[in-house]
Amino acid sequence: MFFGGSFTQKGGGPGGWWTIVNQELRATLPQLNIQLFNAGRAGDLMPDLQQRINNVRGNMPGLVVMLVGDSDTSGDAGKPGVPIGQFEAGLRVLVDRTAYRDANILLCTPPFPAGKYDDTPGFNERFEAYCDVIRQVAAETGCQLLDLRRAFIARERKGAAAEKHPAPLTEDGSNLNDAGQMFVAEQMLKALGVR
Repeated sequence: MFFGGSFTQKGGGPGGWWTIVNQELRATLPQLNIQLFNAGRAGDLMPDLQQRINNVRGNMPGLVVMLVGDSDTSGDAGKPGVPIGQFEAGLRVLVDRTAYRDANILLCTPPFPAGKYDDTPGFNERFEAYCDVIRQVAAETGCQLLDLRRAFIARERKGAAAEKHPAPLTEDGSNLNDAGQMFVAEQMLKALGVR
C-alpha cells in the first residue's frame, strides 16, 4: 500500500509513477499476485494521515510505502503547515501503528517542496529539515528509506557537473511531467528490489 497525500494520489493517474510501479510489478512478478493500493489523498497533512492510518492497518498490507512531508512544510488545500515537532511526532505514530501489524515500511522523502527543488533562501532549508526528520525516523526505527529528495538533487548536480541541463522533471514547478513520473517510478522500483 502506498500512503500519503497529493503526491501519492497524483502518481496513480495515467502515466503516473504509482501506475508505472504497479504495472511493472505485475508484469515482472505475476506469480506473486501483487495487489497495490494507492491510499494517497490530496490535501492531507500529517494530522490527516494520522486519522487515516487505521484504514491502512485494516487492509493488513505486507508493505506500506509512506511518502509524506511535501505539503507539511507550507500547507496544502488551505490548511496551514505542520510544525516540525508535530510532524516528527506524527510520523512516529504512523510508523508505530503500521509496524504493529508486522508490515514492512518504506519511508520516502518527498523530492521537492511544493514543486520546487531549487535554492530558494530559507524555504528549502526548512524543507530539508523535514526530510532530515524522515531520514532520522527511518534510521531509528529500522524502516527502509528511499531518499527521493537526494536522488532529485543528485540528478541535477550530475547534469550541472557535465555542463548539461537534464530535462526538467516538472511541468510547472509543482507537478511531475512524464520524465519526472518515470524518474520517481524508477527510484521506487529500485527500492523495492525490482530494478
